[in-house]
Amino acid sequence: MRIYKDSNRRAFARFMIDLLQSVYEPLNRWTKIETEACKTYRAGVVDYDGDEISWSPLNKVDAHIFVLALMLNELEKEGLEPVKGGKLDMDVLLDSSETIKNDFLNENGKFYSEVLKLIERSSGPGDKNEEDALEYLKNIETRPGKWLKMCPGDERDVFGGIDLIKINDDGSEMTFQVKPFTQVTKDNGYVTVNGIGNSKDYKVDFLVLVGQGQNRGNFLLIDNKGPVKSGYGTYSFPERLLKRDSGNIVESFNIFREIFIL
Repeated sequence: MRIYKDSNRRAFARFMIDLLQSVYEPLNRWTKIETEACKTYRAGVVDYDGDEISWSPLNKVDAHIFVLALMLNELEKEGLEPVKGGKLDMDVLLDSSETIKNDFLNENGKFYSEVLKLIERSSGPGDKNEEDALEYLKNIETRPGKWLKMCPGDERDVFGGIDLIKINDDGSEMTFQVKPFTQVTKDNGYVTVNGIGNSKDYKVDFLVLVGQGQNRGNFLLIDNKGPVKSGYGTYSFPERLLKRDSGNIVESFNIFREIFIL
């Protein structure tokens, strides 16, 4: 089943959000979260654990390609044709609203657990990288402060690319984006990091790169206020912007000759 980029995906996203709202708003589980550590960019499905409120993984169904594939395959098994000419047929999906709600989005639905597994399988590695990065940063910080890890759906992450924030005692903030990496090369004072997931430019203070594969357990801390260039799965930057190299991958004494305050 081939679906092209201009295949009504925006209409599908709106359709799925509306279906989620119709299921969970009557259960009083549809709202925005507005706490210091979690400011969601829109209302969505929330989970409660005592007094704790969290953003449900279900809120990713509007843009999750594997969940979409699961739904389309199951609808096809019912003799429907949800894709025509490489585009989603929104009329077919609208006619199947009750089936989608009851089978895929309702907690008692027969495909609900599979939907959650698909979402958690793709989100899990990223969440683990952020947790590892936060632990690493806490271990190397040089002054007291409060650390915040953005929740899924946080507007500061969605619109600003901020995964972590450190609030210093003087009220100033330092912002961080976390990415995985696999390899590092150095050439003539320039460092290139490969295996970056979804590399792009961010307006954060620092990039925290978490090692994978043979570099698992290693961390690179990059000053993103300098000339950091994103490429296809890469970041490149002058060596002076590399503030910490936990595994001595770059093996340069010069990068630590200045005092770095975190």
